[in-house]
Amino acid sequence: MKRWSMFLIMPLCLILSGCAAAMMGSGSKNDKHQTEMALHKARTDLEELRCDLNSTQSQLQILSNKMNLQEQSVATLKQETINQQQTKLDQMDTILTKLEKQLKTVAKLQAETFEDLQGLASQATDAQTALSQYKEKMSEVEHKLAAQNQQIEDIAKSKDLDGVLSQKDESQQET
Repeated sequence: MKRWSMFLIMPLCLILSGCAAAMMGSGSKNDKHQTEMALHKARTDLEELRCDLNSTQSQLQILSNKMNLQEQSVATLKQETINQQQTKLDQMDTILTKLEKQLKTVAKLQAETFEDLQGLASQATDAQTALSQYKEKMSEVEHKLAAQNQQIEDIAKSKDLDGVLSQKDESQQET
């Protein structure tokens, strides 16, 4: 602002110096009248320049205030945006942490399930082996029973033959 006032005051001083020099150098009434007119014009111009200077200073102050308000608004918006982004980042971090925990839990459950399935497969293999052995023993027992039944039948037949033969012998002896 001081720079503006220097540019306005400098020409004004030159004008006033010129007017004062003109007043001192001449003695006639006409010159005095012209000098007074020039001085009056210089004063009027000076007042106009002062008014323009005040107006310019006011406009500069208004623009400066507007710039400050805009800078504050931009800073506020920037901070709000940063806060919103930080909140979103915090939320995403929380969600990500939960997902990681769930993933670890699922992986643990999967490993446990795999171990259980391996145990069940082993038990199924053992049970299948035991059933196969049981079938073999049952088959052996059935064959032994069949053989024993055959022997019993053979023994029963031989007893029946012995009984028939002994009856024949008795009947032949009686005769």
